[in-house]
Amino acid sequence: MFRLTESSALSGVVWRRIWLFRIGHTKALLNYTKLVYNMGMQVVIGDVLVNYQERGKSRKGTVVVLHGWGRSSRDWERTADSLASRYRVILVDLPGFGLTIFPPGAVFSIHDYVEFIVQFLKKLKISHPIIIGHSLGGRIGIILGTRKILRKLILVDSAGIEERTLGIKLKILVYKTVRFFLPHDLVLKMQGLVGSTDYRDAGPMRKTFIKIVNERLSKYLHKVRVSTLLIWGDKDDVIEVKYGKVMKEAISDSHLRIVWGTGHHPHLEKPREFETILNEYL
Repeated sequence: MFRLTESSALSGVVWRRIWLFRIGHTKALLNYTKLVYNMGMQVVIGDVLVNYQERGKSRKGTVVVLHGWGRSSRDWERTADSLASRYRVILVDLPGFGLTIFPPGAVFSIHDYVEFIVQFLKKLKISHPIIIGHSLGGRIGIILGTRKILRKLILVDSAGIEERTLGIKLKILVYKTVRFFLPHDLVLKMQGLVGSTDYRDAGPMRKTFIKIVNERLSKYLHKVRVSTLLIWGDKDDVIEVKYGKVMKEAISDSHLRIVWGTGHHPHLEKPREFETILNEYL
């Protein structure tokens, strides 16, 4: 999957410009160009021109932040600034999010995202980083934590082991049973009723979304050998705090901290409290 060379970076930028013009978003092109050249840095990883941000210097090591599904590196700018006096901090837009375009026609598994990050670390010559993974980024972090390449692991409201409720399972069963007998427009309406917001908004990445959420990562938890901090919002209704407790029991060297009064994005909802917990651990 990862085959392009560094010389393809310029063609990747040109491809993005053409794509933006084709869908008629001239304003989007101007905003995109401003963001690319004033805010981010680029590197080519395989078929993907990757946007990332960098803060600070590597006095105490390097922190790499992996955002959640449907989010981007911009969610973590305040956190990065709070760490920049002591750490080199890398904020990366995962393929399909932020300013990193998803390869047309591709379908990623969680293991493809893991391999993407491994190659990204090699390209930037980052050795034994501290990984912060939120939601989807936590899935990637869990698998990376089973390898001997991390210094520490921080999972924030991490996805990976949550189970579907009985109601959702019944909805999916009904949908799979009747979809072949219904008109296409009615099938699309049923998809909207059955699927989550992330599923409905996934667009051309829907197959990737399905492939990722259908793989539970429980089997990897006991293989995580690196010191791990779990941070959770007690009011998270996307991935309930009970799953953080399960992870704490399964990962041998782990601690669970709660950011009280927050949901799925404690780093955005109560950034000061979140950063206090982060700094105590680091």
